Amino acid sequence: MKHCAMADKENKIHPRQLAHVFHRPNTICVARAFDCLPTGFKLGLLAHECGHILGGPRAGEIRANQLAEDRLGLDIRYKDLGPGAPSVEWIPRSDYMKAIRVMGLEDSEL
Repeated sequence: MKHCAMADKENKIHPRQLAHVFHRPNTICVARAFDCLPTGFKLGLLAHECGHILGGPRAGEIRANQLAEDRLGLDIRYKDLGPGAPSVEWIPRSDYMKAIRVMGLEDSEL
């Protein structure tokens, strides 16, 4: 996971776009706004991006979630970021440790 100026630009235009893949090899790029999100949203977004990686560049949004759920065993849901804010991928607290483990993350990265 790496901060990316392109992700920042995308996020300013479309507030629900907080991460992307296929811009840098083997990297999930995130906008600076990603850092301010609660853990459930961060994990949900990262899991979704892993689904894109699993499906390749042509995998759409729904397919990316399906792949992440099927192959990583995570329950990805959509939840509003706040009043008037967009709905984005989210993982319930009960799945935090599983998500961290299957995506090879460390708590310090969140």
